[in-house]
Amino acid sequence: MRLTQSVIAAARAHCLQAQLQPGDLTGWLSKLTGQVHVNGYKWKQGTQCRYRLPTDNAQHALRIGVLDHWVVVPTVGGEDFLLACVIESHLFNTINGFDIVDVTHVSPRTSVFHISHIVSLVIFVSYWQIQARHLKVVLHVASTR
Repeated sequence: MRLTQSVIAAARAHCLQAQLQPGDLTGWLSKLTGQVHVNGYKWKQGTQCRYRLPTDNAQHALRIGVLDHWVVVPTVGGEDFLLACVIESHLFNTINGFDIVDVTHVSPRTSVFHISHIVSLVIFVSYWQIQARHLKVVLHVASTR
């Protein structure tokens, strides 16, 4: 995968925070769309999740998105780490504590961040009104912590 500015910025920001020396960020990195196991659950392209961006404060509501792919970032003298590339979902409404997303609303926001910013695995299930097939209810599956 050819590096984009967002991938390079996310890799450098995480390395700075974790006091790691990044490996070669001038060439190519591995892009994973297959399964990665996190806390016993399979994460692959299309998996839904709740997350916080590194720039979000603690009061900011959790974001909901769909995993597009993983990026493996090499380090010098340490373990390589994963960045998640997530397409943010459009939050349509919240009803009785359940978040409702509109899957037909194309989000222009794709974020790249360290895997530690993913808070939980979620699934999208059908909305209870049959005429609203474009709406999905977000259900919690498992925490990543």
